[in-house]
Amino acid sequence: MNRISRLFLGLITSALLLASCTRDRCRSTFKIKVPVYRKLSDVRADMHSAAARPIQSPGKFIIQGNWIFLNEFGKGIHLIDNSNPASPRPHAFLPLPGNVDLAVQGAYLYADSWTDLVVLDLSNMNDIRPVRIIDDAFPDQSQAFNGPRTTPDQTFVVADFAEKDTTGACDDLGRLGANELLGDLNAARFALIQQHLYTHSASRLRTFSLANPAQPQLQSDQNAGNPIERIEAFGSGLLVRTPAGLQVYNLNNAAQPSYSGAFPLATPCDQVVADGSFAWVVVRGGSGCGSTTSKVDVVNIANLSSPQLVRSYTLNNPFYLAADSAHLFTCDAQDGIRYYDATNPANLMLRQHVPGVYAFGAIARGGYLLVASLDGLYQYRYGATNQLEYLSRIAIQF
Repeated sequence: MNRISRLFLGLITSALLLASCTRDRCRSTFKIKVPVYRKLSDVRADMHSAAARPIQSPGKFIIQGNWIFLNEFGKGIHLIDNSNPASPRPHAFLPLPGNVDLAVQGAYLYADSWTDLVVLDLSNMNDIRPVRIIDDAFPDQSQAFNGPRTTPDQTFVVADFAEKDTTGACDDLGRLGANELLGDLNAARFALIQQHLYTHSASRLRTFSLANPAQPQLQSDQNAGNPIERIEAFGSGLLVRTPAGLQVYNLNNAAQPSYSGAFPLATPCDQVVADGSFAWVVVRGGSGCGSTTSKVDVVNIANLSSPQLVRSYTLNNPFYLAADSAHLFTCDAQDGIRYYDATNPANLMLRQHVPGVYAFGAIARGGYLLVASLDGLYQYRYGATNQLEYLSRIAIQF
């Protein structure tokens, strides 16, 4: 073997050794979540109120009367007795695999479970059970099934997730197991208004009549032209968020929403909340979403065919907001909660800053503000003064 051949062989050997060492250094053992499958018939048989359990992964929540309905991300709904807001009590848990959204009207709870729309009777809060299940209301969640969907006894669906130790390359961290499946649960799928339930799946916008609330009837199924990410009800219309921007639909014919206009969004991560004649658009800067500035845009949507920007407010780190007439609350993550006087949306006035609460979600209704934080669900009273009155905290176990 000549010198050049020996040198070439040495370089190849060194490269292989280096690659091997690099792979060894970039391999790690970490936990992933893997799907646990059960028969669809067994999953549905368990869709009734069970004993309350710790809150671990809170998602959407709503207040209805003396009750708080809190989504457990991908698993079901917590029922919390809020008849005494200073001392809320966990009441029950509804196991609904794949659940991310919910709505309540009268004595009925509407919730998604992977591809299905589930209607549950709330007339007896100690024994909540489905009265109807509408198959394939959300067909874009069909990846939850293991094999073809036939009869409930022959169909297997993701019922839960189990943690598993896995050794793999560094690049695999965060994208193995069920991460991608769970990632599809981020869209708000419901809007309930005028005795109608509006839902979306992919680019389809569907309307269900609730004339008989126990038996929703599909009235229309239309193409929005772009994938729908979330929908929001406001007054006499619908806000439909798509990658192309914010679409506005009027409900002059509630059974058949009609496209009226559009408003561009700054980034794909913008959050939109509607209240009365205004939409509040939260733009987070420095979050990998394309914006360097954190702000809230106020959009006048009184004229549905021509939404108009009223004003932009630069804020520290708005993550989400809640609006109730003249009361506006921003969730600023580690910077806490800010309470604004929104009597004039073109001239917001800061009433109070509440630090020390890592706030990432909120809802305001009837003088009560619920704020989701890393360590619990905080509850405040507002309206009597220009200050928030702390009432209680429901613990979250991570």
